[in-house]
Amino acid sequence: MPKDSNRKWVDSIQCAATNGKISYVPYTPLAQDWPNCVCWWCGVFYEASSWEYSLSVPHDVAMLIKKTGGNEAFKKRLNTLFDKQFYNVANEPSFLSPNLYHWIGHPDLSNDRIHQIIDKNYNSSRNGIPGNDDSGAMSSWLAFHMMGLYPNAGQSYYLINSPYFKQTVIHQENGKDFTIKAKNLSDKNKYIKSVTFNGKAFENAFIEHSDIVAGGVLEFEMAATPSKTWGTKQVPPSKSDQIIEE
Repeated sequence: MPKDSNRKWVDSIQCAATNGKISYVPYTPLAQDWPNCVCWWCGVFYEASSWEYSLSVPHDVAMLIKKTGGNEAFKKRLNTLFDKQFYNVANEPSFLSPNLYHWIGHPDLSNDRIHQIIDKNYNSSRNGIPGNDDSGAMSSWLAFHMMGLYPNAGQSYYLINSPYFKQTVIHQENGKDFTIKAKNLSDKNKYIKSVTFNGKAFENAFIEHSDIVAGGVLEFEMAATPSKTWGTKQVPPSKSDQIIEE
């Protein structure tokens, strides 16, 4: 439950719409006050519920996990979000959510959620993109994940996930290609067993933008079961991990 500017608990959301259908919305973690209660753009929980927004801390996921109670509590929270269908792929506030398992050393669980979301919500029909594409937001979310990468907003790296393509080549403006390969990829072999970058072992489940710009080959060895080692030791950076010198 949130607090207002006077630090008092908010148990309802007052409506501001003239001649609105209702005068207030009882607060729940899934409450949304638009468009019937307030104008389309001025909702307290615009495009998502507080359940979804509470996980949207892309700059400091490590602190979010700590405030949640640690890795196991955070894992349970994520599982509740998806298993109870509180997650909504059709709006941007939840774009990063299926990748959050990376920060507890389980990119395999991120992979499971991402593939479930894509297989259920995206297809080649006229309604094959969930929600409004928002100038390419939903389709770019799909394109990145199908390549096996996803950028964490405002950060310098991309999260690595199991791709849908055996090979993707990104032709960059500097003339240096960046290639993603997935050996033995199939419907059965959907988990990343190991990774090499330019022929050398690559243990992290994230890659820096500067490495991509420099060009090279990121190659995945795919398997039918999750790896017990790859991507489990070093989690993606967070603001609270950094030492700030004054």
